Amino acid sequence: MPFASGKYSIAFCDRCGMKYPYNSLRPEVVNGIVTNIRVCEECFDPDHPQLWVGRMSVVDNQALEFPRPDLGIAESRGTFGWNPILGQTIGFSQGYVSVIVS
Repeated sequence: MPFASGKYSIAFCDRCGMKYPYNSLRPEVVNGIVTNIRVCEECFDPDHPQLWVGRMSVVDNQALEFPRPDLGIAESRGTFGWNPILGQTIGFSQGYVSVIVS
């Protein structure tokens, strides 16, 4: 049996108790469940996304599929600099000092 459209009806907000047109009231949704509470636009509180934590799949992969290892590990971990006085490159690699004279 179909219901009436309610275009001329009035209703009261279940939260504030004010009178509104029947069709302007919205059902309240709590934790993804539609309740039997009908509220006005001012009292309507949308369902917060944090209530859905744990229900949605979250994939955050950290590993690479085809990693490329660093081939120059000793060189990449060292601190290199150019000496402007002597024109020499001094490299510090794993605690050893190496001087390259050009």
